[in-house]
Amino acid sequence: MHAGRINLTKKVCFALFTVVGFFAVCEVLLWIAGVEPRARRDDPTFRPPGTASIFEPEGDVYRTSAVARYAFSDQTFAIEKAQDGVRIFCLGGSSAYGFPWGAEASFCGVLQDVLTEAYPGRAIEVVNASGMSYGMHRLKTVADELVDYEPDLFIVYSGHNEFADRPDLVPLRGLGPLLDALEVGLAHSRLYSFMHSRMRREAPTPPRSPEAFRVRRVRGRTFDAQDKARVVARFEGELSRLISTIRGRGIPVLVATVPCNLREWRPERSTTFPDLSDSESATLRTYLLEGRAQLESGEHERALETLARAREIAPDFAETHYWLGKALESRTRWGEAAAAYQAACDLDAFPIRRTSAINDAIRRVAADAQVPLLDVDRLFAEQSEHGLVGFELIEDYVHPTLYGHQLIAWKAWTAMEYELDPQTGGALDRALFERVVDRRQAAPQSRSASWFYNQGVVLERQNQPELAMAAYRRAVELKPTYDAAMVNLAILLSDDGRFDEAQQLADRARELDVANPSAHFIAATLSGHRREWGPAAAGYREVLRLDASNVVALVGLGKASALLGRPDEARSSFERALELDPEDAGANFHLGTMLAAADPEAARLHLERALRTDPEHEDAHNNLGAILLEHGRAADAESHFRQAIALSPGRPNFHYNLGLAYKALARPVDAERAFRRTLELSPDHAGALRNLRRLGGD
Repeated sequence: MHAGRINLTKKVCFALFTVVGFFAVCEVLLWIAGVEPRARRDDPTFRPPGTASIFEPEGDVYRTSAVARYAFSDQTFAIEKAQDGVRIFCLGGSSAYGFPWGAEASFCGVLQDVLTEAYPGRAIEVVNASGMSYGMHRLKTVADELVDYEPDLFIVYSGHNEFADRPDLVPLRGLGPLLDALEVGLAHSRLYSFMHSRMRREAPTPPRSPEAFRVRRVRGRTFDAQDKARVVARFEGELSRLISTIRGRGIPVLVATVPCNLREWRPERSTTFPDLSDSESATLRTYLLEGRAQLESGEHERALETLARAREIAPDFAETHYWLGKALESRTRWGEAAAAYQAACDLDAFPIRRTSAINDAIRRVAADAQVPLLDVDRLFAEQSEHGLVGFELIEDYVHPTLYGHQLIAWKAWTAMEYELDPQTGGALDRALFERVVDRRQAAPQSRSASWFYNQGVVLERQNQPELAMAAYRRAVELKPTYDAAMVNLAILLSDDGRFDEAQQLADRARELDVANPSAHFIAATLSGHRREWGPAAAGYREVLRLDASNVVALVGLGKASALLGRPDEARSSFERALELDPEDAGANFHLGTMLAAADPEAARLHLERALRTDPEHEDAHNNLGAILLEHGRAADAESHFRQAIALSPGRPNFHYNLGLAYKALARPVDAERAFRRTLELSPDHAGALRNLRRLGGD
C-alpha cells in the first residue's frame, strides 16, 4: 500500500514535470524565433475597437476614411512623401483635436502654418490624428497604423479621457480580479501571445462602420483612490508602449503634459469614501451650506473658517476643496487657492479632467524614455493670473482656447527645432511666429455648431439654462443632424416642463442615430414625466441593450419597474447599478427607500451612502429622517428633516415630519409651529390637522 502511494506520487510529479517542461521548451523556441510577449507590445486588458483604417488612399493622397470622420478630422497628406518633406503626426483626444473649433484651429494647425513659413522650400505636413474622446489605450492602435506613413515626428498630447473612455476594456469590476490577473499573467507568456496573435489574424474582420471609432463615454461611475491608481498605472504603461512603438521605428516623439480648468470648473462628483458617523455627515453638510452662503454674502473670512472645518471632517470630499479654493482666492492667498483647486480636481470621484497623477506619470515616462517633454500644464499655470488656470486658456474644462493652442504650438516648435534641422538648430523665430499668429487671427473665425454646443455645456454648468438652451438651439440650426445637441436641449426643456418640445427633439435624435443611448434615455425619461411607466421601462431597456453598464438607465428602469408593481425587477436593477457603482446616489436612495419597511437597517445604510455622494438630496434626508424617527433617534431625525427643509422649504411633508420629530422630543411649541407651517403649504393635510388637535391647537 505504501509503495503504491509512492508510485502514484511519482506519476503525478512526472506528469507535472512533463507538462511544465513542454511549455518551457515552447517558450524557449518562441524566444529564439523572436516572438515577444504580448504584455511588451500591448495592454493585455485592451480590446481594440476594430481594424478599419483611419486613413485610406484617394487619388494621390491619403484621406481620413469616411467611417473614421465621426471621431477624426477630415484631413489629407501625400501618398508619396516629398524627398525633403516634413511629416508630423499629432496624437491625442478632443483637446488635441481642437474641439470645439476644429483641427485647423488646434496647435497642429498653428504649427502647419508656422513651419510652412519657416521652411519655405520644404513640403510641411502636420496631420492631426487625434480622436474625439480617445484615451491613451486607443492611441497605441492609432500609432500602429501611422508609423507606416513615413512620419518624421510624433507629438502626444493626451491624458483627459482615461476615466471617461470605455474602450472595450476588461472593466475594473468586470470579469473579476482573478480573471483579470490571469489574463495579465498569460500576456507575459510567449506561447499565449503567439496563439493570441494567430487567432486575431484569423478572426473575421468586423464590418466597417463609424462604430469602429465611436467612443461611448462612461457616465456617472465613481472612482476611489485604488481605482484611480489602477487607471493611472494603465495609462503609464500604455504611454510607455506607445513611445516604444514609435521609437522602435526610429521616429522621434515629443510628449506633453495636459492642463485643465481648475479655477472655474467644479468637481463632477464628491463623496466621502471612509464612512462618517451620522453626526459627522450632518455637520459636514451644514458647514458646506454655510460656507457657500458666507461666500455669496461676502463674508470671506468666515467662509474660509467654515470650509476649513468641513475639510477637517472629510478631507477627501472634492467639493469642499473647490469652495475652499474660492475662499482662499478671495483672501489673495493664491498659492493655497491653487493647491485647493488641484485637490478638488484630484479628489473628484468621477474625473473628466486629468488628475495631477496623470501628469506625473507623463513626466516619469518622458524622463525614463529620455524623450523631450512639453510641460504644457506648467506653461498654462505660468501664463495664468496668479497661477490659477481658468477660462482665459481653457474653453470649458479641458479644451484649450485659441490662445491656449498658440502657446502649445510655440512650446512644441521650441522642442522640435533640432529634430527638423539638426545642422542649424532649426529656424526658430519668435517674430515669424507672431506674424503667422496675427495673420491667423485676422482671418474670420466662424463659430461652428461644435462651438455653440460647447458653449451650451459651459452655460449649463454655470446654471444658466436659458442661455444654454439658446446655444444648443444655435448648434442644431447650424448642423441639423447634431443629435448630441438635441439630447442636451431636450434634457433642459424637460427640466423646465416643456415636455412636448423635448419629446420632438428626442424623437429626432433617435431617428438620426438609433444606436445613441442618450437619445433613448431622454425619451424614456420623458415617458416617465408623463407617468407612462411601461414605455419608460422599455426605453431604459433599450438604453441598456446598447450600453449594459449605464448606471443611470438601470436606476431609471428600477424606478419604472417599482411603479409598475414589479418590486423584484426594481430591486434587481438597483442592485445591478450598485454593483457597477456602489456610490451612486440615485441607486442607493431608491433601494434604501424600497427597503425601509422590510429591512430598516439596510435602508439606513443605503440612504446614508446616497447622502455621502449627494449631500443636497432632500428626499434622502427626509426618508432617512423617517427611519431614524421610527427607531427612536428623534434628535438625529430632526437634523435630517431640517436639512431637507433648508434644501426645499416648500415641501409640506418635510415640515410635517419635523413636527413629528419635535413631538417625540417633547417640544410641543416647536411641533405646533411645524404643523402650522405644514397647513400653510397644504391646508388639507390630515396628519397636521390631527396632530394640532392633539396638541390643543385651534
